[in-house]
Amino acid sequence: MDTEKDKIERMVHFIGFRGDEYNSAVKIWGQPDFIHPVHDRRAYIEIDIENDIIIFAGKERPDILSKYRREYTDMKGNKLNGRK
Repeated sequence: MDTEKDKIERMVHFIGFRGDEYNSAVKIWGQPDFIHPVHDRRAYIEIDIENDIIIFAGKERPDILSKYRREYTDMKGNKLNGRK
Protein backbone atom coordinates (compact mmCIF):
# COMPACT_ATOMS: atom_id res chain seq x y z
CA MET A 1 0.00 0.00 0.00
CA ASP A 2 1.49 3.35 -1.10
CA THR A 3 1.16 6.26 1.26
CA GLU A 4 1.97 9.91 0.67
CA LYS A 5 5.13 9.50 2.74
CA ASP A 6 6.34 6.70 0.40
CA LYS A 7 6.12 9.11 -2.55
CA ILE A 8 8.38 11.77 -1.02
CA GLU A 9 11.79 11.98 -2.65
CA ARG A 10 14.43 11.96 0.07
CA MET A 11 17.75 13.62 -0.62
CA VAL A 12 20.97 12.54 1.06
CA HIS A 13 23.17 15.30 2.49
CA PHE A 14 26.78 14.76 3.61
CA ILE A 15 28.02 17.35 6.09
CA GLY A 16 31.73 17.87 6.80
CA PHE A 17 33.13 14.80 5.03
CA ARG A 18 36.72 14.71 3.76
CA GLY A 19 38.96 12.08 2.16
CA ASP A 20 38.63 8.49 3.37
CA GLU A 21 35.73 9.38 5.62
CA TYR A 22 33.81 10.53 2.53
CA ASN A 23 34.69 7.36 0.60
CA SER A 24 33.49 5.18 3.49
CA ALA A 25 30.20 7.07 3.67
CA VAL A 26 29.65 6.64 -0.08
CA LYS A 27 30.08 2.86 0.33
CA ILE A 28 27.26 2.84 2.88
CA TRP A 29 24.88 5.56 1.63
CA GLY A 30 25.79 5.88 -2.06
CA GLN A 31 26.62 9.20 -3.70
CA PRO A 32 25.07 12.13 -1.82
CA ASP A 33 22.67 14.53 -3.49
CA PHE A 34 24.30 17.43 -1.62
CA ILE A 35 27.70 17.96 -0.01
CA HIS A 36 28.03 20.65 2.65
CA PRO A 37 31.55 21.57 3.83
CA VAL A 38 30.31 22.37 7.34
CA HIS A 39 27.10 22.25 9.39
CA ASP A 40 25.96 25.85 9.07
CA ARG A 41 22.78 27.82 8.49
CA ARG A 42 23.41 27.95 4.77
CA ALA A 43 23.06 24.15 4.49
CA TYR A 44 19.41 24.40 5.58
CA ILE A 45 18.55 26.33 2.43
CA GLU A 46 18.86 22.97 0.64
CA ILE A 47 17.83 20.57 3.43
CA ASP A 48 14.21 19.51 3.91
CA ILE A 49 14.55 18.78 7.62
CA GLU A 50 11.39 16.64 7.73
CA ASN A 51 12.19 14.39 4.78
CA ASP A 52 15.88 14.39 3.85
CA ILE A 53 18.61 12.16 5.24
CA ILE A 54 21.48 14.08 6.83
CA ILE A 55 24.78 12.27 7.42
CA PHE A 56 27.33 13.99 9.65
CA ALA A 57 31.07 13.38 9.46
CA GLY A 58 32.96 12.54 12.65
CA LYS A 59 33.84 16.11 13.61
CA GLU A 60 30.44 17.63 12.79
CA ARG A 61 27.60 17.57 15.32
CA PRO A 62 23.88 17.89 14.61
CA ASP A 63 23.38 20.09 17.66
CA ILE A 64 26.14 22.60 16.80
CA LEU A 65 25.96 25.04 13.89
CA SER A 66 29.33 26.21 12.64
CA LYS A 67 30.08 29.91 12.69
CA TYR A 68 32.17 29.32 9.58
CA ARG A 69 31.23 31.82 6.90
CA ARG A 70 32.31 31.92 3.33
CA GLU A 71 30.93 33.67 0.32
CA TYR A 72 28.58 31.51 -1.72
CA THR A 73 28.27 32.82 -5.25
CA ASP A 74 25.02 30.91 -5.79
CA MET A 75 23.38 32.99 -3.03
CA LYS A 76 24.58 36.25 -4.55
CA GLY A 77 23.12 35.78 -8.02
CA ASN A 78 26.54 34.59 -9.21
CA LYS A 79 28.07 38.01 -8.54
CA LEU A 80 31.62 37.70 -7.26
CA ASN A 81 31.68 40.59 -4.78
CA GLY A 82 31.47 43.17 -7.55
CA ARG A 83 34.25 41.59 -9.60
CA LYS A 84 33.68 40.63 -13.20
